[in-house]
Amino acid sequence: MNICENGNIVSILYPSDIQTAVADDWINLKGYGHLDVVFFKGAGTAGDDPTLTFAQATVVAGTDTKALTIVDKYYLKQGTLLSTSTVGGVFTKTTQTKATTIVGDGTSAEEQMIMVIPIDAEDLDVDNGFCCVQVSVGDVGSNAQFGCILGILTDPRYGGETPINPLTD
Repeated sequence: MNICENGNIVSILYPSDIQTAVADDWINLKGYGHLDVVFFKGAGTAGDDPTLTFAQATVVAGTDTKALTIVDKYYLKQGTLLSTSTVGGVFTKTTQTKATTIVGDGTSAEEQMIMVIPIDAEDLDVDNGFCCVQVSVGDVGSNAQFGCILGILTDPRYGGETPINPLTD
C-alpha cells in the first residue's frame, strides 16, 4: 500500500523538548476511518516519564472539546538503544482499561521509545459531531527530553488521488 495515495501522514506534535507540557495540531478524521498515533522520543532522565493525553473536538480549531476515553491498547518498543535486535525488532502489545491517558512506566523516561496507539474514527463521539483528535504530552519534569508525534491516517472514506486534508474542517 502506498500511504501517500491511500492515506496520509501528518505531524501531530513537531519534534519538541517535552520537559514542559506540549500540544499541537488537531487531526480531523472525517475523511479517514483510522488513525495510528506514533509517539517517538529519545532517552531522558529517570523519573521524567511521559504521559500522553487524548482529547476530541468538533472542529480543528479545538473548540467544544472533551476527553477521548477510548485508549485501551498500544504497541511499544522501548529500550536503551532501539537499534538493538532485542528491542528494535518487534512491538509489544500493552492493554489497559479504557482511559484518556497513557502513563509511562518506571523506565520510560530514561529509555528511547516508539509507541503506536490505534484510534478508529467510529470510537469518537460521532453522534454529537466529534471528529477531531489531539494528543498532548504532559510536563515530564525539569530535564530535557525530546519527542514528536506523527499521525498515520488510513482507510480513506472517499476515493481519489488526493487524500482529504486532515488539518482542515
